Amino acid sequence: MSANAERAQICAVTEGQAATLLNVSRRSIQHAGVVLALGVPELIAAVESGEIAVSLASEIARAPADAQRAALAAGWAAQKALAKQIKQQRHDKRHAEEREAWRIACEERGGAPDA
Repeated sequence: MSANAERAQICAVTEGQAATLLNVSRRSIQHAGVVLALGVPELIAAVESGEIAVSLASEIARAPADAQRAALAAGWAAQKALAKQIKQQRHDKRHAEEREAWRIACEERGGAPDA
């Protein structure tokens, strides 16, 4: 390893620091991260231009690319509908996982889960 590499510092900014620097909430930073990681270029551009809220875009970004593009082309009502659908799917998945974990825990203790 070179001497320069040993002295190099990585100065990553935390979500909280980024939020303070940009005068937004930490949650907005998290939403932006989802959009950048999962969103199609058109969705990212729509957020950057202020055409769509980052919170709405973060839900839309979780949809397949073709669904993201279709919602962007169709307008606000379609965007809200897609975001609601994606959010419900995430909720349902999380709830099913929690129920399964509860079922397994009860079986391990030798009893049935309470209804």
